[in-house]
Amino acid sequence: MLSGVCAGVILTGSLLDATAAHAAGTQLRIDKVEKAPVIDGVPKEWPRELSKLTSAVKGSPSATDLSAKGVIAYDDKNLYVAVDVTDDTLVGGGSDRVDLVLAFGSGAQTVSIFPGQPGKSAGKATAKGSAITGAKVVEAPRKGGWSLEASIPWSAFDGAASQRVDLKGGLFVHDVDASAVEATVGTASGMDASSLGQVLTTPEQALVDGLVKDKKLGAPTFAGLANVVGDAQKERVLVFGSHLVVLGPTYRSGKEYWFSDMAVGGMSMNILSTELRDVDGDGKEDIVFKKRFLKSGAKTSREVLQVYSYGAADAPELVFRHEVGISNAKGSVTNDVSFGSDGGKPTIVIKPGSAKGLDDQSYDEPTESSYDPLLLPWGTIESQTYKAKGKSFGKTEKTRPKPVSAEPAKTAPKPATAAPAAPAPAKPDTAKVYATYKKDRGISGAARFDLNGDVAEDTKTERVVVHDKEIAVFGPGFKGGDKYVFTQLAFANASDIKSVSLQDVTGDKKAEVVVRGVLKSKGPNKEDVEREVELVYRVTAEGLKRVFAAEVGRAIGSKKIIGAIAYDSGKVTLSAGKAVGFTKDTYPFAQDSSAVGGFEPLILPWGDAKPLKYKWSGSGFDKQ
Repeated sequence: MLSGVCAGVILTGSLLDATAAHAAGTQLRIDKVEKAPVIDGVPKEWPRELSKLTSAVKGSPSATDLSAKGVIAYDDKNLYVAVDVTDDTLVGGGSDRVDLVLAFGSGAQTVSIFPGQPGKSAGKATAKGSAITGAKVVEAPRKGGWSLEASIPWSAFDGAASQRVDLKGGLFVHDVDASAVEATVGTASGMDASSLGQVLTTPEQALVDGLVKDKKLGAPTFAGLANVVGDAQKERVLVFGSHLVVLGPTYRSGKEYWFSDMAVGGMSMNILSTELRDVDGDGKEDIVFKKRFLKSGAKTSREVLQVYSYGAADAPELVFRHEVGISNAKGSVTNDVSFGSDGGKPTIVIKPGSAKGLDDQSYDEPTESSYDPLLLPWGTIESQTYKAKGKSFGKTEKTRPKPVSAEPAKTAPKPATAAPAAPAPAKPDTAKVYATYKKDRGISGAARFDLNGDVAEDTKTERVVVHDKEIAVFGPGFKGGDKYVFTQLAFANASDIKSVSLQDVTGDKKAEVVVRGVLKSKGPNKEDVEREVELVYRVTAEGLKRVFAAEVGRAIGSKKIIGAIAYDSGKVTLSAGKAVGFTKDTYPFAQDSSAVGGFEPLILPWGDAKPLKYKWSGSGFDKQ
């Protein structure tokens, strides 16, 4: 499930921290904004209310002489800070100050924001004692205190060029009434990295408020930070039990997270190891798993090496797998796996490894046929080396030398015969591809939605099926006719998917997959709210990529707002529909001005909200 920004600033616990030890400071929720706040010194148009800075760091702050509230927001270029301070005297021009502290790893970095002296000098922001180019600071004195707004370029922080998630941070206000700081309040007890709290950006908030909350997940079993998508920023890769999550500051517009439940029906699965490394040589890290599977009622478990990689689609694709271990009541076989390079290209090398309790006489397990099987220590293969070729892998095998035998007796040569004609290439078997998909994913039974249409590549018809919360695509002319692509839909339950259809949304003469479903959440009074959403997926050989998503309805019980969405040859229009049971005065939500949780806003049937129009750019839909 994908969630939008949730009210409130403080989040307790360490749900996104894989380690037991965690910072003691208040966790900060900072929101990504599409429109930068106006920096005029008076906080008005911020995405959430200012929250009290509760930690007394120095001195004896009081209600009349140093209490403060603050809020932080950001976009792709800047961080934005607003504070409202109760203070008996504003000492501007380099005395009273606000410190924004961020930690990119083990070291904390501080940007100091100084209010100016009204009518005499402008405010300023400094880092390491030097003024920050491009920063803007405006203060506004008031009776009993002062407020301040500032914009600070991300470039003021070392490390921000490649990391803007998995941060720690704090906001502090220092009161100088004489020549030295007399009191300090903030979000943490200290400004060192170990004292700071987690910073939750918009996609991290969405994860905590969505999947983690809905599935009652604890701390992740794996947490990594790497460039897996391929832009300039690193993404967070998290594993919660069987759930794989990827999020980042620019991935999916920096507002959503991607997740997949890797559990396979009819099997138990344990993830033995997870690592991030560049396996295919494309300059970005891939996600490498070693998993153990055990079918229900079976006594033999199998271990599989899997590699997931990002290509053109906005979801990782399974690009490599190899069986590397097996264990039964008699014993076990474990292959050796190593990663190396050949000619500057990464390689995966599989060797037979060792056996315990099993040999060529006692081993009687069936051979895996869907992908390369386990290498047996008594078999003929000494090693297999896989070298990336784009998003596939070429394989070379080294076999064991055959034992030397006596030279056979010479016989007269047989007369030459014509070589048999090469067999005709087999026709694509889509039924076999479908069966392979169902076996790979542990799926049984008929698809809930089963559609046919020209969605990709040549003019042949593809088949689009939906099982549970997965869409899969395959066809006689798709990916050579022997492969499939799939993605998981971001709904809590399969029953939340209401319809699936095929229509040309982008105007490229190929149909897109249009999914309508319901996201469930709580309203302002804890009532059940159902958000009806529509998602558009474009199909390529790389996978299914979500190219548009919008909220088209919202309901509380029998009362609802019904929006309108229209597609017209590469254009999308969202407009007002009608209200059933609601009036402008009884509807408990305001008109959203921008996307919420990655979904374009629902247009309400009152007020001055105009239709929203979007146009296909070749890679996405741009607002007009």
